Amino acid sequence: RGSASVVQKASARPTRGQRSTSGHSGAMQLKVVLPSGEVNVPVEPNSTPGHLKENLKYSIRVPPKLIKLTCEGRELDDIKPLVAEPNNLQDGAIIIAEAREGVPEEPATSSPKPSAQPTMIKKEEPPKPKKLKKDDVRPTVADGDVVKARVLQAGRLAWKPEFLEGKQPKRHLAFMKLEAVEEKKTYPENEEDTLPICLGDPQTSPVWTAAAVQMKIGEKAQFTMPRKLVDFDPEGLNPTDSCQTWNVELVAIVEGIDV
Repeated sequence: RGSASVVQKASARPTRGQRSTSGHSGAMQLKVVLPSGEVNVPVEPNSTPGHLKENLKYSIRVPPKLIKLTCEGRELDDIKPLVAEPNNLQDGAIIIAEAREGVPEEPATSSPKPSAQPTMIKKEEPPKPKKLKKDDVRPTVADGDVVKARVLQAGRLAWKPEFLEGKQPKRHLAFMKLEAVEEKKTYPENEEDTLPICLGDPQTSPVWTAAAVQMKIGEKAQFTMPRKLVDFDPEGLNPTDSCQTWNVELVAIVEGIDV
């Protein structure tokens, strides 16, 4: 599985362009230079290099924390928004993505030595990710687990959920704002930012997918969901508060290729 990194079309998003001082601008395009070639990656201006690394890890074949992103000789700050200081990226910026020095890339192909049970890796597919620990097996959402209690803000546009289960050639990338009601915490902390969540991603809690499919783009609603399902986040990119009530705003949906 990979992360959605090259957009073919958007179900709905704001006007595209360079960053603005007012907060949200539309998804902007970055040209990312990988060891294997170049790709165009659509990003929300207020997402971070850390999220971009998550989307690129299967292309470079190293964990996100061992990926180095640079622009014009400057290494990007993982936790700061792409358009903010000190990153200051604009639409069309060229990003160099590479494994840090001393970190060998996993080979795309291998010639296994003869053995009783040889391991075969197809040329066009990256190596399979490491198996999750027993305690990190992705939970399943049952009927009635994720309940939309009430609508706080009406949505403006319906979207068609696809590519949500199993291995898919594409994924939906949802840009959300989340609020843990009991904990009184918001994600992202800056109210002008959005949190990108890859719907159906095996490394992401299924509660956010279950919430998104019940919403229209632009809608904000209050959901109740089991704490144990929210807590699944093996890669540390999404909220895991011990909270049962969440306010969820679906800002935009982008369709991308799962590399």
